[in-house]
Amino acid sequence: MDVLSKLNQKNRVSENTYVYDRLIAQRTLSLVSFLVPLSLLIVYMIAPHASDSGAGSSLVLITSLVILITGGRLIKNWNVARSDRYQLTSVFIDFLATALILIAYSSIYQVPVSVALKSPTANIFFIYLASRVVLFKGPIMTKTGIVAITTWFALVMLSLYEPSSVGRTSGYVEYLTSFKVLLGAEVERLMQFGIITIVLRSYISFTRRDPHTRLLRRSPYLESISKYLGSAHHKNADSCRAFIEIRAMDISKPEAFYSSIFSLVPDLPSVTSSNFNHLGRLSLHSMSLWIEHPRDKLALIICLKNLQAELMQAAIAEHGVEVPDLILGGTLTEPDTSAEELITHTDMAIRDALENGQKTVVYNDDIHAKIRHKLNVEHKIKQALEKGLVSVKYQPIIDLMTLMPVGFEALIRLRDKNNAEISPNIFIPIAESSDLINQLMSELCNKVAQDGASIARAYANENYKPYMNINIAPPQLKDMSRVIKALECARSGSQLTINAEITESSILHKLDAVKKMGILRDEGYAIAIDDFGTGYSSLHRLKQFDFSTLKIDKCFVDDIAHDNEASAFLNAIVELAKTSSGNVIVEGVETVQQQTLIMKMGVRYCQGFLFAKPMALNQLLDYLSDTYGIKGSGKKQATVS
Repeated sequence: MDVLSKLNQKNRVSENTYVYDRLIAQRTLSLVSFLVPLSLLIVYMIAPHASDSGAGSSLVLITSLVILITGGRLIKNWNVARSDRYQLTSVFIDFLATALILIAYSSIYQVPVSVALKSPTANIFFIYLASRVVLFKGPIMTKTGIVAITTWFALVMLSLYEPSSVGRTSGYVEYLTSFKVLLGAEVERLMQFGIITIVLRSYISFTRRDPHTRLLRRSPYLESISKYLGSAHHKNADSCRAFIEIRAMDISKPEAFYSSIFSLVPDLPSVTSSNFNHLGRLSLHSMSLWIEHPRDKLALIICLKNLQAELMQAAIAEHGVEVPDLILGGTLTEPDTSAEELITHTDMAIRDALENGQKTVVYNDDIHAKIRHKLNVEHKIKQALEKGLVSVKYQPIIDLMTLMPVGFEALIRLRDKNNAEISPNIFIPIAESSDLINQLMSELCNKVAQDGASIARAYANENYKPYMNINIAPPQLKDMSRVIKALECARSGSQLTINAEITESSILHKLDAVKKMGILRDEGYAIAIDDFGTGYSSLHRLKQFDFSTLKIDKCFVDDIAHDNEASAFLNAIVELAKTSSGNVIVEGVETVQQQTLIMKMGVRYCQGFLFAKPMALNQLLDYLSDTYGIKGSGKKQATVS
């Protein structure tokens, strides 16, 4: 199944969210079907006449049987939305059980059915029957009503034409069985039915709307759009609607805050000026507009910007506050587009806006391709985690003074189901935008814990102990407990010194990174700033971070052997790095000329293909043994200070 199809399915999960939906109505009615006979059983058990002449025990037995049937149905169908045919069959069985109980009541207590129809038992059942009808909608409500009326009419006719019975209170019985009294009772029933209908339908109508903003909730909103999309009018080439979603990205704020903001939207000039507008609340933190719009994406972009500006002004005027965390995504509706697809499109647009730091975005084919690619890669990452297709490779960090490997960088690698390696340049950025990066780090640290022990044994006879660098993406700093748990797993299992590599990024200054890095230092982890020079941090801000090593990115090394300007630029970066850190590591060294030049710049540590590519554990152990004689035996001549 295509990943986008799965996303559409995910969006459809919330269709049965409210009382009027099939599943909720079914649960409500099944519960009532169970509670009504249960309540009657309790009444029969405590009523004084329940045991007269043994008659009460028969009624208790019948009611108990109904309880078993309705209870079984309640449990079996709690999470399964049944078809209309099932609902009608269920209604018919309930009404049949009602008739049987009332007839049994009449027979056991030796009173006409007309008396049974006026008993407390009948009153309770009548309320249930009315509820059973009005909680449904559309054709099934009509069919259910027909079954209810037919059943009740049959009982009334039975009471009119049944043989007269003396009973226990014959005079009172004769009075109750008179046509005038019976007719008045049924008029009373109709009035009760009307009141119950009004109350329940009002309740259902209320649940269709958000109580704070009075906007339609998600399901009825999408239902109304679906009806229009399926109409012939929508297929007219001159007719077009724009579907716009307004989503709040700061979910920490209370629901009432965004309810007050969303309540301003219906009165915005861009909304009131449209000939057709329909508003709904998709979730606690998002709402949507469906407005008439020309078939022009540029015009829709302008509309989104105007909407955002108007909403900001209205929020300031009404509440005295700005709302900077609102993102607007829009899409134009096309023939044969479903309501769920519209939500998928605006969701894609909002994701794209979030990644690119924008506030308003209109869905287009490029966004579709980008999100589809992202979802496919996410699927491959999850598949690799589930099927054990994750591995770790280690790249040595070389001390240029001794030409010895003094540390390693642990690099996560993935393969797909066809055993083809997925480029880290593809999967790492996508993993960083979701919780998958935490799962990958946990997997990496588990493997480092296992492999590190072998590396430590290889260095057992050396006079120094290597370290292991593990990458931490800036978004991971939001959950420090999880990061520290993973690092501790690697440290305790490998018995190596574990360092944390954090990529230089503008997001560091939004995550209270100084405090987070301080926590890592307190836990005994040295910190290296990775890819120095490629991010957005100024040297002044970097000095605020408590780190011990700066790693200069490969892009500054590529051209230094044949470009004096590039060499001078790298030298300036190295000098700047030295002012903030005692240790500087240059990445991407691939030629002897590059090695010579960076040594002249005073750089002591580097890593790159000139010395070794990232290797699996067995390859690394062979490399250490064959190249440096590091294999856990013998005494090395060279030392590292």
